[in-house]
Amino acid sequence: MASDEDTAATLTAAISSGQRFFRMRESIKDALVRAVHEVRLPLVELGQRLATRHALSSPLDIFYALDAELDEIVTGEADLNAELRVRADEFDDLRRRVPPPIVMNGTPIAPIDTWPLRAAASAATGSVPGTSLAGIGAAPGVAEGPARVVADLAEVEDLDPGEILVCAVTDPSWTPLLMVAGAVVCQVGAEGSHAAVISRELGIACVMSVRNVLQKIVTGQRLRVDGAAGTVEILT
Repeated sequence: MASDEDTAATLTAAISSGQRFFRMRESIKDALVRAVHEVRLPLVELGQRLATRHALSSPLDIFYALDAELDEIVTGEADLNAELRVRADEFDDLRRRVPPPIVMNGTPIAPIDTWPLRAAASAATGSVPGTSLAGIGAAPGVAEGPARVVADLAEVEDLDPGEILVCAVTDPSWTPLLMVAGAVVCQVGAEGSHAAVISRELGIACVMSVRNVLQKIVTGQRLRVDGAAGTVEILT
C-alpha cells in the first residue's frame, strides 16, 4: 500500500499536470480562433467585392467555395453562383436539424433529411415531479433550486442567484452566468468541458451530458442536482 507521502506526491503531480493541460488547451483554442479570424477577414472583403459585381448572391457565399474554385470565381472563368447557393441552402438545412448525439466509427448515420428539426425538438414539455435524469457527474456538490432553461445565450433572461442553469453547452462567454448559478446542467459535454471546469473552480455542482434536458425541464421547475452522482431530480 502506498504511503501517505506517495499518495500526496501523486495527487500533487496530477493537479499540476491538470492545471498545465487546461491552460495549454485554452491557449491553443485562443491561437486557433485568432488565426482563423485573420483568414476570414480578407475572404469577407473578397466576398463583398464579388457580390458588388454580382458574381455572388451574398458576400458570405464565398465561404461555400472550394479553394480550387476561388481563382475561377475571381477571374470570371466560371459562374458558380448557383452552385454556391445550393451549398448555402444545404448548410441552412443542417443548421435547422438536430444531429445524432454520438457518431461511432463504422456505425451508419441516418440520412440527414430524417434528423429532427430543431424547432420541433425544442418544444419543451417538462417532466413530472419525481423524475430523475442521469448524466455525468462533473463537479461535486448538491444544490436545490428553480431551473432557468437557457437555449441560447443571445436570448438569455435574467438569471437570479441560486437558480439552476440548464443549457445545451457553454463556452467562456457563459462564465458570468455560471458565477451566479446555484448549479449547472448541460445537455452535452463531459468532465473536461468548459462548464465542468468552471463549476469545479467555483465550487458549484455540475452534471453534464443529460440527453434532451432542454425538453425535459422547463424554467421554474424545482430541481435537485447531485454533481457527484451525476443525477438531476425534478422535485416540482
